[in-house]
Amino acid sequence: MESNVCKARLNGYGARVIAPTFKLPLLLGNWMKIGPNKAPSRSLTVVVMLCATAGCGDKRDSVPKASTLYLQAMEHIGAGEADKALEALNQSIEVEPQMWAYRERAKIHEKRGEDKAAMEDVEAAIKLAPDDAETLWLKGELAKPKGERFQGKFATPPVVNR
Repeated sequence: MESNVCKARLNGYGARVIAPTFKLPLLLGNWMKIGPNKAPSRSLTVVVMLCATAGCGDKRDSVPKASTLYLQAMEHIGAGEADKALEALNQSIEVEPQMWAYRERAKIHEKRGEDKAAMEDVEAAIKLAPDDAETLWLKGELAKPKGERFQGKFATPPVVNR
């Protein structure tokens, strides 16, 4: 016999998603077994109604849309599809501006030679997370002349808590 429980599953990105499992026939069956003249107590009725209307928390995926779009952008970046990545990052920022989306978009702009757009995105990312080491590193690299960027020990971002 199943009850009103939440079951976890992994979506395509490896993120944990909570999916409510709700067996209305089970509840109705228990109600019917009691009989029409033997209605359940008021508190049980309230619990049943809350479960039916509320379910098991938020019924949407636990991964917000902005994060999903960001993950899609990262897949496109990995596949070398900068245009698709840029589109997904633009959508992610439109839905919910996040530091990491601005930072990744800045990297794409830099690779395309769009230094002004890259610096604008870095500044927006810094406003959201002023202490992010990778964004501060990127800002420092963008301030250098193009031929001197990403050289030597500054070729890759600093490793912080990775």
